[in-house]
Amino acid sequence: ICGKAPLTSICWIPSITTKPALQDAGLPGIAIHPSSALISDDGRVAAWDLAPLQAALKAGLVPVIHGDVIFDIVRGGTILSTEELFEHLARQLHPSRILLAGLEKGVWADYPACTSLIAEITPENLDEIAPALGGSNATDVTGGMHSKVQQSLALAQEIHGLEILIFSGEEPGDVKRALEGLRVGTCVHVPEK
Repeated sequence: ICGKAPLTSICWIPSITTKPALQDAGLPGIAIHPSSALISDDGRVAAWDLAPLQAALKAGLVPVIHGDVIFDIVRGGTILSTEELFEHLARQLHPSRILLAGLEKGVWADYPACTSLIAEITPENLDEIAPALGGSNATDVTGGMHSKVQQSLALAQEIHGLEILIFSGEEPGDVKRALEGLRVGTCVHVPEK
């Protein structure tokens, strides 16, 4: 999660790119591991002590979170994706932006050729771009790009004015540009009417 009080953005950056990306942006990062303060109930966040995260923000640090293996009161344990964690955090912290920095440069219209990036995904163009949502080099147990886009769009529809950027944390300068408020990769949002 990235942000400064007042919180305007939250983001996930893969561990391998966290330190250089935040240093490049001139921001001090701190890892916040969800498994240390979160309990789930049948795969959904039941309780999450956000005091460490809020203390980090208050201290001017940039909390960085990630999907994690979580203790679950029904299942014993489960994996919660970054997007599932952000759903909870967004409802608690009300950010204006969520930054999802992964491996892909964004959502590709022509995966696996990867020559045409989708600039934005909205409720209005979802049906048109839906066939492209299956593609990613990093599909994991949490559903890959299709799941990431579906969850992001649902959250953008729920939280007025929220925009979610899906972009590469490995592309030089993109994390910094995103933290500076520029659009990089694919923007998931609901246009103002």
